[in-house]
Amino acid sequence: MNIDGSHLPLFIFSIVIFLVLIVNQDSASAIDYTNEVTDLITKSCSGTDIPNIFESILKADSRSKAATDLKSLSSVGVDILREKINETISLFAKSEKNMTDIILKRNIECCIKVLCEGYHAIEDGVIPHFESGDYKDAEQDFYWCASSADSCQDLGTQFFSKEVETLYNFSVDMMYFMDMLSS
Repeated sequence: MNIDGSHLPLFIFSIVIFLVLIVNQDSASAIDYTNEVTDLITKSCSGTDIPNIFESILKADSRSKAATDLKSLSSVGVDILREKINETISLFAKSEKNMTDIILKRNIECCIKVLCEGYHAIEDGVIPHFESGDYKDAEQDFYWCASSADSCQDLGTQFFSKEVETLYNFSVDMMYFMDMLSS
């Protein structure tokens, strides 16, 4: 193909238009994909106890973008909850080291203990039950996670109350996801 000088601007213009159309098509697909994931999260969280918080946590986590259905979104939720429990245990452990009040120190130690039980409920119960498709048992295991956070709240420590409350609410909302999956 031989292009003379008079057709070169038209040829370059055609290539530019072609590239713009391809880029716009990819951008539109990315927007549609993002909207689909956002809609999945919003729809899935709508029946939970505290949908706005649950939804914002899931949307903030980049792993949620790969979710295509409730099961894959729930898998992300399991990972998030496991990480949040572990982070909260670490916060309590750090504060416990510097605590001089004996009663408060004992309460913090109890919080660490019950949160560790919640963590093990995820590791030893939620994950194997979830992965095997036994969502009812996974739901019961999430109950133990919620119970551990609730027990920590009952101990009266004001430390990390927001984190503990988030653990409780997230666990309860994950119970709802498991119930939806088992239906």
